[in-house]
Amino acid sequence: MQPFVKLFLAVLLAHLLSDFPLQSPGMVRGKQQGIRAYLAHGAVHLVVLILCVATFIGIPLADLTLVLDDGGALYCRASGD
Repeated sequence: MQPFVKLFLAVLLAHLLSDFPLQSPGMVRGKQQGIRAYLAHGAVHLVVLILCVATFIGIPLADLTLVLDDGGALYCRASGD
């Protein structure tokens, strides 16, 4: 399977998992009250995305690093980069 297709399917799976089985009813109700539930839901998306992409693309989880740059952007990179 081509790398782009694998990446697309991993991102799609992560999104579906994060939006349906991993989004609690408390998160859904909390979104009406403020930003805290949105941030929690976004964190779930980030973690599941990293796990799915690492698993399906074949990057060992021990090689991944979360980086917060000077501009406040959070991104994930393999330690070999």
